[in-house]
Amino acid sequence: MDITPPVHPNINQKTKIRAYIIICLIFVFTFTVFSLISAPFGYAPTIIHISRGANLKSITEELKEKNVVRSASMLQTFVLLFQSGKAISVGDYYFNGEPVWRVGYMLAHGDHHIVPIRVTFPEGLTTEEMSNVLAKKIPSFDTEEFLRITNGQQGYLFPDTYFFYPKTTADEVVDVLQSNFAKKIKAFDSDIEKSGYTKKQILTMASILEGEARGENDINIISGILWKRLKNGMLLQVDVDRGTYSKKGLPSSPIANPGISAIKAALEPSNSPYLYYLHDKDGRVHYAVTYTEHKNNIKKYLK
Repeated sequence: MDITPPVHPNINQKTKIRAYIIICLIFVFTFTVFSLISAPFGYAPTIIHISRGANLKSITEELKEKNVVRSASMLQTFVLLFQSGKAISVGDYYFNGEPVWRVGYMLAHGDHHIVPIRVTFPEGLTTEEMSNVLAKKIPSFDTEEFLRITNGQQGYLFPDTYFFYPKTTADEVVDVLQSNFAKKIKAFDSDIEKSGYTKKQILTMASILEGEARGENDINIISGILWKRLKNGMLLQVDVDRGTYSKKGLPSSPIANPGISAIKAALEPSNSPYLYYLHDKDGRVHYAVTYTEHKNNIKKYLK
């Protein structure tokens, strides 16, 4: 006698339904995660500028608004995951369809994914000349804002080679220039104190030397001549500042932004018998001890 176990069609049907639901949930979960971590539909190459002081929440929300990522909260998670305690680097970031984890990595590691612009300021430029250099290198740069911020700061903006991003603001540029100046001038603090002059006076003399001395061999000699004139109560009479032909003493503030060599020369003037000098048409310097000798040099080299 055959005994056939009873068939329970309802159990088989329930198993199939459960399996179907699980498969659907896995699919939905996978699709959701993929959608969140992948680049948004319709993305376009985008440059985002991150300013100093911006917080993580505002940054990630802006990236979501600009269609760089789908989820601001997920981006925050990845940034925190990759971050090693450092703040997000200021500057421009270039995004072009990266998944959210990659965007988080870029922010956490300062991977701007964009070539910075090299900007070189020769020694002795005025602040206005610096603004012109920036305008040529960075098309959208706000020169008016730069000049407004740097009003009264001439002499304290260090001439050097810098790298800026296309959307770098005037405030950020000034911060970089001043920070570099503070680092460079620190090495001279002791020498300035020993000189008997203030930092402002040394920088003012250095700014004059930038325009008056055209060669390294002459800058220390000319520095000695100009300091000697001041001590003797004479007019400086330097061509780079016509006011020194009628008013005794140094100009009230630096007339340009001096570099290291000029600052050194202002602090290390050469002791020479000379009191006068001039540049001939080829840029060579001719020195004189007396005014009579100087007048003879004028006739000989400038007429």
